[in-house]
Amino acid sequence: MKITLKQLSVFTTVYRTGSATLAAEQLALSQSAVSSALQELERLLDTQLFERNGKKLIATEAAHKLYPQAISVLSQVADIENEFRENKTCLYIGASSTIGNYLLPPLISDFMRAYPNIEIILHVYNTKEICLGLKNFDYDLGFIEGMNKFDELIAHHWRQDELTLFSAAQSRFLPNCSDEIELSDLARIPLVLREKGSGTRETIEQLILSRLNDYRVLQLSHSEAIKQAVSYDFGIGCLSTSVLEDPVKLGKIRCFGIKGLKLQRSLWLIRHRNKHISPALQKFIDFCYRTSAPEQ
Repeated sequence: MKITLKQLSVFTTVYRTGSATLAAEQLALSQSAVSSALQELERLLDTQLFERNGKKLIATEAAHKLYPQAISVLSQVADIENEFRENKTCLYIGASSTIGNYLLPPLISDFMRAYPNIEIILHVYNTKEICLGLKNFDYDLGFIEGMNKFDELIAHHWRQDELTLFSAAQSRFLPNCSDEIELSDLARIPLVLREKGSGTRETIEQLILSRLNDYRVLQLSHSEAIKQAVSYDFGIGCLSTSVLEDPVKLGKIRCFGIKGLKLQRSLWLIRHRNKHISPALQKFIDFCYRTSAPEQ
């Protein structure tokens, strides 16, 4: 049996696109070359990798099993090429919104100064989308605020994060300034929160909404939109303290807590269990742990 890198490259591209035509376009090959490579791989493995449904190719269980192994092999080959050609290594990192927009940028900047031959490409989505991307090998590594729900992924604790309630500096909903409010007060005040699927929303549902019998929510998909809405007194928001430093300094909002309730959560570093850990990726992982803030 002699499986080639070309066959694995064709297979993984067809797996991702579900189309021999699209795979041919991405690989700059003829469609017949793609079909031939795929058929030869199926012959060598003595198994069917795709079921044909018109022009669409549907991955079989054998294909699902082969895909992470093929990705790992191709990744290791790319590492060898980069090392001996002294090319710049590129890492694709996925991060949920709070981490990607506020915590990782300064860390990545410091890392790229320390390791100028390693380039970081950062993609920022909500926790659910980052986990799906990692499951499909779209990213080398991920950072999430919510829980991992995929068996294919491995999550390691990275650091602690604290959430806080906040309102407009002079809010009609809370005329009497206080460092803490009662949980029951939230039942009468509109809440301005992240969308379902985000790690921040998941934490709020667990720690706050599950304890309320009734509540009203204005749902927004970006932290910046939530900060603006709350500063104009749409209601009360709840975000990470790391997101709110600037508007607090400018006097646009004020932060407060809930009596008897700590709003803390874990942030997670996450990867596919079959992902090859290249030297460059290991350097980035080690750097992230070394520079993470002390736990609160």
